[in-house]
Amino acid sequence: MTKSTTGKHPNQQQSSAALASNQLTMYKRAVRFVRQHPTKTLLHSLTTLTILTFIGLELYFFNEVFTDGLVDFKGWGFGQIVGITIWISVFTELAYLEWSQPYPSLPYT
Repeated sequence: MTKSTTGKHPNQQQSSAALASNQLTMYKRAVRFVRQHPTKTLLHSLTTLTILTFIGLELYFFNEVFTDGLVDFKGWGFGQIVGITIWISVFTELAYLEWSQPYPSLPYT
């Protein structure tokens, strides 16, 4: 077995090169999608920005209410716990969908 000049195993170099090539291909596909569908991209960006803005406002107002001592955390009911549980899953799914892939895979035409 031969060692490479970088000290890495040849298979590791190959996988790094394949990864870089795959990332470049994904980037090119994303750029092509943006150029072909500017309206969809703009609407998606505005929708995401609006959702994140309202989430920020909601967190700000929750902080104001919770720090003023108006909420008794020891007296939470079942409905409040269920509500928080449902909203946490919505935020988690939004974060996963936004940050897992920049754009869905599109077939080439």
